[in-house]
Amino acid sequence: MNGPVGFRFLVALLLTLSPLLPRAFAQQPAIVRADAWAGAPYGVGKISFRTGQEGRLVHNTGGMLIKESGKRIFYPAFNEPLLSSLLDRPVVGGMQTVWFLFRGDQPLTITLQCAEPITFTITPTARRPGRHRLAYQTWWRQYSGQAAAASAKGDYPPIVETYLVTMLQRRLGLETPVLQRLADKHDDELKQTLKLLFDVESIRAESIRQLLTAPVDADPATFSLPPAPDWAAPAPFVVNDNVEIEAIARFVPEECYYLRFGNWDNQLWLKRLMEEYSGDLTRMISLRGHQTADTQKMLDQLALESSVLDDWFGGNLIGDVAAIGTDLYVEDGASNAILLLAKGDALEGQIRSRRKKFARSHADEGVSLTEVTIGGEQVSLLSAPDNHIRSYYAIRDRCHITSSSRTIVERFLQAADGKGSLALHPEFRMARSFLPLSHDHTVFVYLSRPFFENLLSPRYQIELARRNRSLANIQLLQLAQWAAANEGFADDNIDQMIQHGFLPGNFNRLPDGSSSQWMDGEWHDTLRGRRGFYTPIADVDVAGITKAEKAWLDRRLAFFRDELREVDPLLIGFKRFQLSDDTERVVIDGRVAPFGKEKYGWLGKLLGPPLQTEIAGSPDDLITVQA
Repeated sequence: MNGPVGFRFLVALLLTLSPLLPRAFAQQPAIVRADAWAGAPYGVGKISFRTGQEGRLVHNTGGMLIKESGKRIFYPAFNEPLLSSLLDRPVVGGMQTVWFLFRGDQPLTITLQCAEPITFTITPTARRPGRHRLAYQTWWRQYSGQAAAASAKGDYPPIVETYLVTMLQRRLGLETPVLQRLADKHDDELKQTLKLLFDVESIRAESIRQLLTAPVDADPATFSLPPAPDWAAPAPFVVNDNVEIEAIARFVPEECYYLRFGNWDNQLWLKRLMEEYSGDLTRMISLRGHQTADTQKMLDQLALESSVLDDWFGGNLIGDVAAIGTDLYVEDGASNAILLLAKGDALEGQIRSRRKKFARSHADEGVSLTEVTIGGEQVSLLSAPDNHIRSYYAIRDRCHITSSSRTIVERFLQAADGKGSLALHPEFRMARSFLPLSHDHTVFVYLSRPFFENLLSPRYQIELARRNRSLANIQLLQLAQWAAANEGFADDNIDQMIQHGFLPGNFNRLPDGSSSQWMDGEWHDTLRGRRGFYTPIADVDVAGITKAEKAWLDRRLAFFRDELREVDPLLIGFKRFQLSDDTERVVIDGRVAPFGKEKYGWLGKLLGPPLQTEIAGSPDDLITVQA
């Protein structure tokens, strides 16, 4: 039985007999072969073993562990049996392999942990440079492949895998993994911009890889910021002067995003919905182990505490509620604010009393309540030195603002005087004719043209890139500490981590002179504050940029000028219908750029006319989506 026919027959026989394999190999894990080849800076080891009845649990959970009594084993890579991969299920008795690195040439006392631990000894083979080199290459393929698979399947950002693979490649002089070479494609300016604007997870991993492999931008920031792009004017449109505009829009700066709830109950509904899904509504359709609870962090920073009394009195004291801001980077420290339009004068006393009580009860955390002058008016500031509390409070004409940003408070006061107010912006007035107040939306969202233009401005783009680099610095320091401690080096000595290759030299420096420091048990940026509570971008002054930053901006601005030319507003209305005690329907009405049909008319032709029928969903579905 030779050749391809014989091989196919053997595979077919194994597939046929696979249900019988658990009985055939019903035994505890057993070592089939163990080898180790000494070398510098690391030796390489390989252990082949079979799993017993615990094979299914090991396969489903990845629950395998290898350790050495002297803590000399590092960076193991497990791979599953070929037959398990073919069947996509565990095969009891299938051969498993683990490759690993180790230090020294003395015997290794190893414990391999599956369902039951196995302890044994391997004596490394010395003076086999050819075999060691081949084993080294095989270990690297297995390790980098295992990391790529974990990144693809993981329900968390692939920061750890990216650091370990890139650090080892740089430190040990290894080749770039094949899968990474295939995936490394240069993004165009639009894709890079979108990644930066939407703060996608992959940009963190890319930043860590760049910090480990690319030279640090050490030039002085002596260049001035270039002017903002010369955006094209919107297409002509007619504004209905009689369109009804809500009173709270008068206090919203035109460059801010605008989420209007209309009344207190609508705000409570969205708040409870966010709390149910840990502050991330995407959990309704995608369950993830990693959750950031961004909404609660924003409320905590603004010191907006809730209680049962809020539910009771809120509707009586507050006539309208809105969330505004110049960005949505809540995970890092957003420029945002909450607006409350009061029905009377009682709300001010209640808010001020709560802020005083909060400052007293959190004084041991360094929280203080002071008065600052903004736009010629006295504004209350509740703050902590590390920015985990940063809450400005001001009032104008019964509209109360609580904001993390001094700049937004200043613009709030200007908008109240009619300078750059959203209520006076022609495109917003036109948007209100498309989604009028009479529709009584539970939540109304408006992202203005000035909002997008501000996000794409040179100042915002540079500070976005810098704080992304700052966050990558901090993550890199944490990862390097863990990796160094794992190998027995001091985990708090940056110079030693650089010396041993866990960190690149001169990495901990930004063009604005800031750096990362460990303070009071937390990582801080010396300019922006504590990680997760950075000074809002709206409040950061960009005094100058480096030559490399200027070149990066020039490419981006040229792309905006030649390809993007203009940005368009976005408006969305959410309408909630209570169908029963435990069931509700949410209808979404969204529009992009209703002011220039010539740009998007092709999309309507592509989609075709609306249908009069729909596909019926299951009553047990949490969410049904049709396209």
